[in-house]
Amino acid sequence: MGRSLADLASLATDPELDPFERMCHAATLTNRAHAATADLARTCAARGEQTLEDLGNVLAMSAEDVGRLVSREHIHRGGAPAH
Repeated sequence: MGRSLADLASLATDPELDPFERMCHAATLTNRAHAATADLARTCAARGEQTLEDLGNVLAMSAEDVGRLVSREHIHRGGAPAH
């Protein structure tokens, strides 16, 4: 599976590593964290306990951007499925 997010964070900030190596670890960390965030947002949207606006406030995104992130079939906006 690869390194954990904690391991990647440690490597990305390790002053003993070459800056390019640290950048590569930071990019991997960012990509994996983004994927994990999107998965969690999909779960929240599917449960319907948070609105697009709620999720957007946490993610610093517009409700429309959140909709694109989690894909419309998972989203409930104000208790009603999004179209």
